[in-house]
Amino acid sequence: MRPVSHILFSPLVGYVGFLATGSFMVALCAAVTTVAMDLDHLVDFFLFSPRPVALNRFLEPGNANTWKRLVFALHGYELMLFLTVISHLTGNAVMWGVTVGAWIHLLMDEYGNRRRHQQTVIPPAFYFFFLPSQPRICS
Repeated sequence: MRPVSHILFSPLVGYVGFLATGSFMVALCAAVTTVAMDLDHLVDFFLFSPRPVALNRFLEPGNANTWKRLVFALHGYELMLFLTVISHLTGNAVMWGVTVGAWIHLLMDEYGNRRRHQQTVIPPAFYFFFLPSQPRICS
């Protein structure tokens, strides 16, 4: 999904987090994480884009289709499982806020990216680090 979708959805995530826990900090962590997970796209842009590095090029629609590779280091179900286990073991409310925000972000991407990309085939295992899967760019 485009970052704008996550930005628009994050206040709702925070609001629901506040209603569920009564904690402003949990709500803030969930809302911020829902948006901040996309920072890993910057790393992929710097490492794999053939285009000169510039903010306007990064924000261009279809920019990721020019990258030689996609990693999206923060977008993986293994990471989500790790966050969930750590949150459960520590019982830390702030960590739970981060975990919920991360899960919501990944699930939004799972749904939105499969519907939005017409020129890219996103395989079912794309959001798993340990299953070999990269999208195929269709010409």
